[in-house]
Amino acid sequence: MKNNLMKRGFMFLTAGIRAAWLLIVFVIFLSGCARYAPVPPPPPKDRILEIRLVTAEPVSPDYYYYIALNTDNDPDVDGPWQYLSGADRAKDWSYYIVLKDGYFSENIIANEEDRDNEPTLFNNTSSRYYYTTVSGTSITVRMLISNFIADNIAIKMNFITSLLPLTPTDEVIEALDYIKPTFFSVTNRDGELINYTNYPAVSDHAVAGDDNKAADIVAWYVRIYEI
Repeated sequence: MKNNLMKRGFMFLTAGIRAAWLLIVFVIFLSGCARYAPVPPPPPKDRILEIRLVTAEPVSPDYYYYIALNTDNDPDVDGPWQYLSGADRAKDWSYYIVLKDGYFSENIIANEEDRDNEPTLFNNTSSRYYYTTVSGTSITVRMLISNFIADNIAIKMNFITSLLPLTPTDEVIEALDYIKPTFFSVTNRDGELINYTNYPAVSDHAVAGDDNKAADIVAWYVRIYEI
């Protein structure tokens, strides 16, 4: 009887050791799986192009305020010219945002025919929209460019104001204010920051007289950052 009890005790002890050993092996297996499981990459960051314009007098609904971009990355392209009519209208524009009557609109110009397309509202229905505001003499535009403009591309820019819009006509539409050649550019990479003091030679075009001071851009900056 005593021998049977000892034998059973030994069997229970052996089974317990075996179960404990299997548990240890299972825990080690799970730990190894967790350690070497593939780690998903972090989500891509959004890159913001922020543009701020400052006018001599409060922004007025009487004027069109254009932000013209060229993203061709072509060294032979000078940049967005100020022409709003004639054969050279929107010359070297790839994309633009225009402010009129408190509304921002945009147009992508992939070919020559696109320059005469009616711009569409630049708001949260646009994949490029992030933020816009007009306050007093300040216009601020922030746009998402991560999926719109390739990394390290030089974005050539111009700011143009006028009383009349970009129009397919041979009549001269005068640009009241604009950045004169040669044009400035900012590279699409995090941390870029430039302003009008970096380009005094190209930023000194000004509206003549006192009648159109709301169309006179007296200061600006452009920066690129990630969020």
